[in-house]
Amino acid sequence: MDTVVTSAGAGSWSLEDRLARTLGTITLSNEGQFLIRPVHGKLSGIKTGPFTSLDLAMVEIESDKRRVPAHNRHVSPCPTHIPNRS
Repeated sequence: MDTVVTSAGAGSWSLEDRLARTLGTITLSNEGQFLIRPVHGKLSGIKTGPFTSLDLAMVEIESDKRRVPAHNRHVSPCPTHIPNRS
């Protein structure tokens, strides 16, 4: 199942499945680390961080064999490099 990562404002990204069900968020801490904050009962079994980049947080979500992160290209770019996957 795909996970859609969408910018939700400065230092925050929402995580949803393709049916727009909320899975959680990724937040950028004041220390510059990324933390995955899953909704209760969602994304169970993954590490929540801290991660040094948004890419590494997305790799952790992808490590859940059922999920493949997809960046929503219709939002402003995030402050870390995300490879163009088109």
